[in-house]
Amino acid sequence: MSAEAPFASSVELVLGAHAPLVDAHRASALALEAAVAAMAPATLIESAKMNSLDPQAYITDLLNRIHDHKINRIDELLPWNWAPQTLPRALAA
Repeated sequence: MSAEAPFASSVELVLGAHAPLVDAHRASALALEAAVAAMAPATLIESAKMNSLDPQAYITDLLNRIHDHKINRIDELLPWNWAPQTLPRALAA
């Protein structure tokens, strides 16, 4: 029997005894993460409304523009800075 074996079994015993606490902590962390993810769209919609924007138009434009927007100009897409993207005349006609 190696000298590491008693230590390994002690660690397993400790973790085994605290497994319900660890699982409860992990579950509450996952629940909080899910709640934050669920609130993100609501926050975006409310921010658009607070800035007198049509939330559907804002989010549609945001999703269409964000993929090729420069990261150092991302503040232009925030609701309080946002301006609708103008269509080129050829597309507008």
